[in-house]
Amino acid sequence: MTITSLMDDYCPEKRLRGEHGLSMLVEHGGFRVLFDSGQGPAFMENANALGVGLGAVDAVVLSHGHYDHSGGLAAFYAAYPGKPLWAGPSWSARKLAADPAGLIDIGSPVEFPPPGAPEPRVPVDRQELAPGLFVLVAAGEGDPSKLNPRFRVRAPGTEGSGEPDVFADELTLVADTAGGLVVLTGCAHRGIVAIVRDALARFPGKPLRAVLGGFHLVKQSGERRSQTARELSALEPGLLRCCHCTTVDGYAALKAVFGERASWFHVGSRVEF
Repeated sequence: MTITSLMDDYCPEKRLRGEHGLSMLVEHGGFRVLFDSGQGPAFMENANALGVGLGAVDAVVLSHGHYDHSGGLAAFYAAYPGKPLWAGPSWSARKLAADPAGLIDIGSPVEFPPPGAPEPRVPVDRQELAPGLFVLVAAGEGDPSKLNPRFRVRAPGTEGSGEPDVFADELTLVADTAGGLVVLTGCAHRGIVAIVRDALARFPGKPLRAVLGGFHLVKQSGERRSQTARELSALEPGLLRCCHCTTVDGYAALKAVFGERASWFHVGSRVEF
């Protein structure tokens, strides 16, 4: 299994571009998945610079409908129409955020699904995309009182501030590798610890090889970040590769517990399992 970062907030290589967003190419058993697409077409420029051929992608998986994960799909489907697109069960709902300035639309900045894309496929839980590569639907915490109240969701054709977003559309990738499970998250809005616990429960007896992706430790207290690191450590992952919404402070908390087993998965990074 190989995972390549095509977009992240941190980009140390001058030949590549970074932005607040996430996109990865996941290759497992000859099957290629584009996991998210950043804010726009920059992830495709990075792929080209890295020698990654996106024309060979077998499927697209959208972790959730926020702009920093879905914005590049229009450019992708303009270049590669017809590729299967997987999205969560509430993919048509509008994503919003409640800020002091008012309600902000933080959903896809372009038409979704974009021209060239087929109607999104909604996976069943533990949908097997290819041998050993699975999608989990809404893994993690579904109690609105335990999720960030800033995020809202509005049903199609309705007005107003919507309802608390419990991220029923959030998809998680899990690969069952020879060394154990690899859990791949987009933003982990439903709680990174809860998501990993759910993944382990769905594959009983499997060790946890790695957790990789955005851990959404934005605006968490220092104690909460440290608690998250300790709880993740108790699940005994072999390594962590965090990025995007984990934040620098979140990364520091993880490093304090995991040491060399944790690193930042920046644009251009590649890891093999």
